[in-house]
Amino acid sequence: MEAIRVETVETFSGLTPHPEHCKRYEALTPGFTDRVLAIAETSQAMTAATSRRRGWLNFISRALGQLFAVTVTLTFIGGGIFLFYHDKDGAAWASMAVGLASIVTAFAAFYHSRKE
Repeated sequence: MEAIRVETVETFSGLTPHPEHCKRYEALTPGFTDRVLAIAETSQAMTAATSRRRGWLNFISRALGQLFAVTVTLTFIGGGIFLFYHDKDGAAWASMAVGLASIVTAFAAFYHSRKE
């Protein structure tokens, strides 16, 4: 005689239990489902708020980075013009080259990141 053994395994994930489990918990502890749903709604609202905040801070970080990059680039180019005005041609060309190289590097990095 052969014995056959059958096992059933259920897994659930998420903030709320399976409806059948909720029904059993509710029978043991009235108000359980309402409390669990309130906790899940609060958690979801906090996750959404954190996501919005993270997006806003990411935007500010990028904007400040770009503003700083433009300021540095314009400073080098402006310094090159100033040096040309004061007959310092070698230093002027070097300053202008650094300013233009930063622009070219930024565009090249952007183009490379778009290809991937």
